[in-house]
Amino acid sequence: MVIGLTGGMLSGKSTVLKLFEKKGAFTLSCDDLVREISLRADVKKKIEKLFGGSEQQFLAQKIFNNPTARIQLERLLHPLLLQEISQRLKADKTLLRVVEVPLLFEAELE
Repeated sequence: MVIGLTGGMLSGKSTVLKLFEKKGAFTLSCDDLVREISLRADVKKKIEKLFGGSEQQFLAQKIFNNPTARIQLERLLHPLLLQEISQRLKADKTLLRVVEVPLLFEAELE
């Protein structure tokens, strides 16, 4: 069984995810995975080409009030994120698996 855990900022998603992990569930955090993915050399190059830099704070400033830039970044990262989630879920055979996805419904990832 795979559960998608979602909610707004500061709603306790990470805390609940840790509780599931303590109870033996396999857990994934999309925020953590995106950070991992964005550090890969090939992805960093693509981000730098799109935005002129790839540091997290730099990107946050670029996309915070710019929906077009945010969409560009999501188009790059979401397929890679979905691929990574899929691979990790297939590799794990734990009965209960929980994936923390902040934009689960907004990004139509359900």
